[in-house]
Amino acid sequence: MVSLPHSPSRQCEVNGWVDFALRAFPKSSLYIKRLVISSWETTPFIISIKRRVKMLKKNAIALTLWLLLLVLMFVMSHSIKESMANRPPI
Repeated sequence: MVSLPHSPSRQCEVNGWVDFALRAFPKSSLYIKRLVISSWETTPFIISIKRRVKMLKKNAIALTLWLLLLVLMFVMSHSIKESMANRPPI
């Protein structure tokens, strides 16, 4: 059996498939164990990459909104300065 560090029910399911594969293909048992363990270990890595991409998208949206806000504030302050400069003296 292949011992995997995750939930017991999932581990039993995976172990059942590994046992079936080992009985069906006895000559390739080492390859099957390596394949199952390597795919099991890379799954959390793939999930973490997806989370990082999602966070980067959220950060990019937030950064874009901040830049738009800064440009808007600059344009507003510039237009206020111009209108004050063109105003006739009191």
